[in-house]
Amino acid sequence: MEEKAFLEDEALDKVSGAGPSPEFLAAWKAEYEMYKSELIPGTVVGGHVLYIEDIGTSVEMIPGTKLIGLSFENPGAKPGDYVSVYIKSILPEKAKIKIRIEDYFPGRK
Repeated sequence: MEEKAFLEDEALDKVSGAGPSPEFLAAWKAEYEMYKSELIPGTVVGGHVLYIEDIGTSVEMIPGTKLIGLSFENPGAKPGDYVSVYIKSILPEKAKIKIRIEDYFPGRK
């Protein structure tokens, strides 16, 4: 399990390159402070699939914010689908939220 988490971290770092800009990181942290009571590791929340890339599936959990989680597994959800996601971890210093898609609901808004 630790090896999988390490590989996921490496994959996230490759996608984000050198990491978020200081401006993005400051904005992300400000939004996270506003919504951290709704985004708690170990809980399940709803969201919408934004896009799917080779690296994984991006899910917007708080509409209109930069608080987007990345899941390395996708049970078949497509962009726009409503999904329930398990929050695995949140790394504020890297502006990253690791999630796992638990279920998806095609066409549900």
